[in-house]
Amino acid sequence: MANISAQSVLLDILTEYPAAVGIIKEYDEAAGACLCCEMLFATLAEIVEKYNLDRNELITRLRALAAAT
Repeated sequence: MANISAQSVLLDILTEYPAAVGIIKEYDEAAGACLCCEMLFATLAEIVEKYNLDRNELITRLRALAAAT
């Protein structure tokens, strides 16, 4: 899954890149929820929309992690 996009499902990302959990956990406080607990089967687009997170920042960070592995 080298091409992480807004339509990528969180579970798929975490399965392919387990270290991504660290990035996702950093967004828990801003979201006010455990994203891995609440949104595991959601797309990144659904997550950022529901919790008003920075879509570009999240996807850029996840892509950088994927490229580094």
